[in-house]
Amino acid sequence: MTRRLTLLVVAALVAACSNTTAVGVLNGRYTVTGVRSTGDTLFSGTLDLTEAFATVHGSSDIRWHPTGGIQSGPLEGRLAGDSVSLNLEPGNHVDVWFLLNGVLTPDGFTGSWNIGNLNLGTGTFTAHRS
Repeated sequence: MTRRLTLLVVAALVAACSNTTAVGVLNGRYTVTGVRSTGDTLFSGTLDLTEAFATVHGSSDIRWHPTGGIQSGPLEGRLAGDSVSLNLEPGNHVDVWFLLNGVLTPDGFTGSWNIGNLNLGTGTFTAHRS
């Protein structure tokens, strides 16, 4: 009986450790680059993320290309399975948003950006753990 219980506990620990939504999977600093569908870099910078139980909080420090403008501030998001959604303009902004929607990769996450109230076209981003 003790052996069966031990095997059950070990199996549960292995299952928990292999879960991509385990506590803290996104914790840390990421270097992010956003590219337009034309191939031009639109933004680059860092994301400092703290994740617990599928909720993500943190801050962003983004440099816009080619203007060189800087945008810094809080961010919030969600992690569901291997899907990541970040809002770099959290709060009650009806006509302003800056969203990163992607999937986890071995060294970060990648996907598409969606920036509201500006005619910037479409594009993709990559975020690598720094």
